[in-house]
Amino acid sequence: MIGLSVEGCDYIRPLGQLLLPVKILVFELGDGEEFLGLDFKVGEMRVFPLSSYELGPGFRPAPIGRPDHAQPCRPVALDRPWPWITYRLHYGLDPFELERKRFLVIHIYPIQYGPGGHELLWISSVELIIRFEEGRGSVGLSRGGPPKALMMVITNEELLPAAEELASLKNATGISTVVRTVEWIDGHYGGRDLQEKIRNCITNAVEELGIIFVLILGDHDVVPARLVYIPDGVEDTVEAEDGSLVETDLYYADVLPSNLTWNDDGDSLWGELPDEQIDMLPDVLLGRLPASSLEEAMLLLGKLENYTNAVCSSENEWFFKAILAGTDLFLEYAGPEGEIVKAEVASRLSSKFRCIRLYETAGNLTRSSLISHISRGCGLLNFVGHGDPDAWFLGGMEIFFSSDVAYLGNKAKLPVIIAAACSTARFSDRDCIAEALLLEEDGGAIAYLGSTRVAWMPVSYGAPTALAGLIDVLFSEAFSRGPVLLGQAWAYAITNYTLSSPVYEPDPYTGYYLDWKTVAEYGTLLGDPSLTFYNATGTYDLIVKCTDADGEHPMEGIEVRLSFMGTLMAQNITNQDGLVEFKGLVPGVYELNFSFMGLKVAGPKKVFVPRPGKLVVRCYFLDLEFYVT
Repeated sequence: MIGLSVEGCDYIRPLGQLLLPVKILVFELGDGEEFLGLDFKVGEMRVFPLSSYELGPGFRPAPIGRPDHAQPCRPVALDRPWPWITYRLHYGLDPFELERKRFLVIHIYPIQYGPGGHELLWISSVELIIRFEEGRGSVGLSRGGPPKALMMVITNEELLPAAEELASLKNATGISTVVRTVEWIDGHYGGRDLQEKIRNCITNAVEELGIIFVLILGDHDVVPARLVYIPDGVEDTVEAEDGSLVETDLYYADVLPSNLTWNDDGDSLWGELPDEQIDMLPDVLLGRLPASSLEEAMLLLGKLENYTNAVCSSENEWFFKAILAGTDLFLEYAGPEGEIVKAEVASRLSSKFRCIRLYETAGNLTRSSLISHISRGCGLLNFVGHGDPDAWFLGGMEIFFSSDVAYLGNKAKLPVIIAAACSTARFSDRDCIAEALLLEEDGGAIAYLGSTRVAWMPVSYGAPTALAGLIDVLFSEAFSRGPVLLGQAWAYAITNYTLSSPVYEPDPYTGYYLDWKTVAEYGTLLGDPSLTFYNATGTYDLIVKCTDADGEHPMEGIEVRLSFMGTLMAQNITNQDGLVEFKGLVPGVYELNFSFMGLKVAGPKKVFVPRPGKLVVRCYFLDLEFYVT
């Protein structure tokens, strides 16, 4: 069998079971920029005969913990060509610029297979001509002025005192916050059920208030999640096991365009592909604190405060430890998948982190070793292995149960946990291990990013390339970008997975929408989306670079005005490199406005300080066409 490799390309399975190299380009369109179309010209094409070779498929996906579903790969038969270029439009919040945009995603396939797979067709180059026009009207991505509020907390009447205290704390840090109860929402918004009324309330807050964050204060019994219909062939008819419904808070984050309801055909099945149009990109940074009582809600607020103090203290060396725990998921296939994923995670983590590797094959991943290492404190914990709602399976007879959380002694030295393990974040009808970790008073975790139902992963060495393996890597990568909010890291992974994966196509092996299931079941962040991951103490500098409309040339002489909580803090003029710097800023959300000779050229733009790099702002003076070669 043969494999294909093209420098600068990833892989995708758009046709049958065959891996194709793909170059993925993502262009951002601001509000008011209308996409008119895309043309392309293919360069020289060469033909290579394959008469003596058999085409090899990619790594087959399997549900984690259920190796009987992982059947051997079969040779691929090709009966139709695949286009050289495909593209689609998405709407979403740029997680680091905190600006709503349209994303034009282009997939370029430099290699094709001829009829029957007997020859390779290879193109040397592609010229893209992307046509768009500015000023053709807004599609509702921004409200056209400074936000009236940045965060909305959604809870019920019982937990309202905790929500109001949380709002007071957020307001004091510059994150202007409003509170809504489900009882109030139920009486003031229309919808087919309470979940749709809540989503309509969030949509209205985005459009009218300009909110960026949504924090759900309450478990499923307080603020119900949306259950979407995504069967995968694993116990679909047995809801007590996996079932065909997946709880996901992404339903509350993906609210634009507002005419897409996730159930446009009006049947009883929400989020059903291919029947529904679902954008999948978050339009707000959303998280959930899973409290079922006022006591639990106050406990979670206390943990947030204690965590912030611990991270900001001078004795925070614990934070820069990352525990990487992995098992061999599919014994019938070469390579321990969990450890292979952890190796990829380690390669993408910041060098500031000291990695502690606990591996099944090394014999050091045990219940006692895991408890011991967590109890000493760590900033990040990443686990890949079999799971149930109340347990992590560590290999052999070693199991870490929800009841073992009580033995953790890490106090305020709390990790963000990323887990590629089935159902460990199943919160809609279970008290899962993720909730146990967040609700443990004397330790546990500060946030949990995990699968709400059975997760899938490619077997063998393909584990990090798709499904739960890939999104696990993307979460870890996001937390290595420097000071970052939990919601930013969550949205970064969801957005990048969606833009780079065939989320609207059924998996060629199983016939099920496994990429969509992956996005949905990791669509719930259990944690505060506005919480900073990284040491955010003292003051920070903000560097802004202004460019022309196509991002090619720096713009000198742009006046940049910086405001905090509605007060002008500073203003400066960009230099010949298009740069301006603001020094000595305290952590918080700032607003920037840009003008040239009194003419507004960009903004208002919201930016969180500290941020992982300079802010690049395009100043739009005129309509244009641009070319990519």
